[in-house]
Amino acid sequence: EPSSVDTSSGEGETMSAAVPTENGLIAVGHVGEGAEADAAVWRQVDGDWERALPEAMGGEHEQWAFDVVAGEGGILVAGGESAWGEVRPRLWFSEDGERWASVDGGAGGPVDETGEETVRDVAAVGAGFVAVGSRTLDNEQDGVAWYSPDGTSWETLEAPSLGGRGRQELLTITSVSDLVVAGG
Repeated sequence: EPSSVDTSSGEGETMSAAVPTENGLIAVGHVGEGAEADAAVWRQVDGDWERALPEAMGGEHEQWAFDVVAGEGGILVAGGESAWGEVRPRLWFSEDGERWASVDGGAGGPVDETGEETVRDVAAVGAGFVAVGSRTLDNEQDGVAWYSPDGTSWETLEAPSLGGRGRQELLTITSVSDLVVAGG
């Protein structure tokens, strides 16, 4: 059943993903075009969509959100940023869907250590989260996974099986019971 979203702001708006939460549906995407675009969050309240442009999801550079997951520990959004011609992954976290913080630290942060990482998908795992993508070093691309026990601190998982000859990349991840499955 269609659900209308008020776009009277005159800015281009794109929703990329949505997730049910304890407080209703949350969708993510971006508002604006090019360098003026910011990541955005929409919440469905009493059947109507309300847009938010959290300060953490905006700024001087183009930001966008493409995935969202809700788990025991909160809500995690995956996206990206284009800054000075470089595209890098970004992650944002909220305990309640209203207050948001950037949790990866941007350039040089845990999911952008070398400037050659991509994040493709995120999953909730218990109270924590896993993000997957790829990292390119010395013209060699390998799959990579990151883990956060709380949605705010991140570490690269040691997984030699995600690398090797040829190009590897993780594109999707899901959690089923006590099992985490990634594909790419």
